[in-house]
Amino acid sequence: MSALQLRWINYHFAHGNISREEFASLRKRIAQPDQIQNVDSAQQRKVLRLHRQTRRVLAQIRVFKTVAKLATYLLLVAAMSAAYIVADHYRNTGSLSDINLAVFENYFVQATQEPLPTDVQQAAQYLAEKSSWKDQHVQQFMMLWQSLEKSQQQKYQAQGWFQSFTLALSLHIADQRALIKQGDKNAIKRQHTLVKLAEVIDRDAG
Repeated sequence: MSALQLRWINYHFAHGNISREEFASLRKRIAQPDQIQNVDSAQQRKVLRLHRQTRRVLAQIRVFKTVAKLATYLLLVAAMSAAYIVADHYRNTGSLSDINLAVFENYFVQATQEPLPTDVQQAAQYLAEKSSWKDQHVQQFMMLWQSLEKSQQQKYQAQGWFQSFTLALSLHIADQRALIKQGDKNAIKRQHTLVKLAEVIDRDAG
């Protein structure tokens, strides 16, 4: 009830402008919105005061929905990644018959391994010093080497760091040959990649 409204009806009742019945009726009408508001507030408080177990269940449902959304997103990313790996493998090999867990593992290793430096000298020293002759690194170095001008290649070939690099490459090829004789099938692919790199360097040296 508004104090101004109450003051207004009291004033008019005191001065005889309204009867007692009108005064009572107006007072009741003025007080009615407050009663409705109080009832609504009480009902709202009753709705908000849920049982402790109910609140716990609702919280668990919210957590479950969040986890379900995250799991759906991760499954979608995994499915897209698998589709990309299969498509890339087919593009490189022209066949899907040899695809297995090792193929997916190889892509994962390539995606997480440290990238090769973009400078030729730093890349050569990285390969030789860290013995990081991974297929992806070797392919990257081959691309870097072939992107150089002929004069720049000859300049590098006359320097000591490059000769150390080619020596390390030759030794690693010899290691792969020894592993092949011991029955290491993975060494066959590694040797093929390394020999190809050595051939590219020797051809450009001529």
